[in-house]
Amino acid sequence: MTLGFPGGHGIFYLIPGGPQDGDGSTGAGNRLLAYAIYGRSPEGAEPGPYIQELAKEHFPAAWADIVARGGRGATACHPVADVQAPRVARPPLLLAGDAAGVTRPHTATGAVKALQDALCLERVLREGPDPATALERYAERRTAAGARLVELGRRMGRALVEEVPDWPTMGQDEVDVWFRGVLAGTWHYLYEEPGEAAEPDADPEATVAR
Repeated sequence: MTLGFPGGHGIFYLIPGGPQDGDGSTGAGNRLLAYAIYGRSPEGAEPGPYIQELAKEHFPAAWADIVARGGRGATACHPVADVQAPRVARPPLLLAGDAAGVTRPHTATGAVKALQDALCLERVLREGPDPATALERYAERRTAAGARLVELGRRMGRALVEEVPDWPTMGQDEVDVWFRGVLAGTWHYLYEEPGEAAEPDADPEATVAR
């Protein structure tokens, strides 16, 4: 669930519960509801009280109540940043996953990118002829892919936090059209239509099941 407010947005999502939660199982019935608020808090503001007041003012009552019950002591505030290694491999060393590049959380691609990195590495090692050559091929393919994700994260961050639209005036259709415009010219697995082409320059083996 995504909820917009002037200057940002909030997301609510399910995560697996642990032995101390619910019925203590690891099954689908034991889930916790987590949330994250993306925006710019006033300088010097305490994150807990600020988030609760923001939710009370801009979120529907049921969602604001979830934030209020979260507890101020459990609220943390940290900056959002991105970074991309200029080259993700140089024999005999390589970087993969978040070590090769960190994108803004709006892209929701951390696990997918790590899997794609691993699958690409497996492919170039099979192609040979030696590990050093394989790592150079890995660097050529995955450095560019990581840079595209970082740029996509910056674009999404501008649209979702820095230059947000007038959320209350938009219906679902308008939001869909707007966000398609944000992603125009890029590729993102969450918004791929059936039959749509995979990520540009992606290896066939690096396409992760949706």
